[in-house]
Amino acid sequence: MKIWMLLAIVVLLSAAMGLAISNPSSLDYESFLQGQIVAALERMDAQPSARDRAIFREVIKAHGNQVVHTFVLPATLRTNYGFWSVFQTQLFGVDVVVYGVGGRFITRDDPEVLIRKLGAMVMTPGK
Repeated sequence: MKIWMLLAIVVLLSAAMGLAISNPSSLDYESFLQGQIVAALERMDAQPSARDRAIFREVIKAHGNQVVHTFVLPATLRTNYGFWSVFQTQLFGVDVVVYGVGGRFITRDDPEVLIRKLGAMVMTPGK
């Protein structure tokens, strides 16, 4: 009986250590957001829009990592719980919450809702 208990403790500690090591960082979140913003802009490209919006989208696509790093990350609060992190971004009246665990990101909202929110975040003029 003792060996099974010891084995269970070793397995649980190994799993906890694996989660702690693979806890996503702010740089991982930046890469995740960059991909999500590009997806949101590509979806918006399918809709008719004004010329200036199309130009803006092209600039965001080309320099999205700089936009995320300059505007979005400073508006993001990361709460690190050791085994997982919660990333909360509030920008231009849009609230995005993403959970990072095991090197992956799980959105609080449906992925379609997240894409709409990110599109609105990027396309909303500064207030």
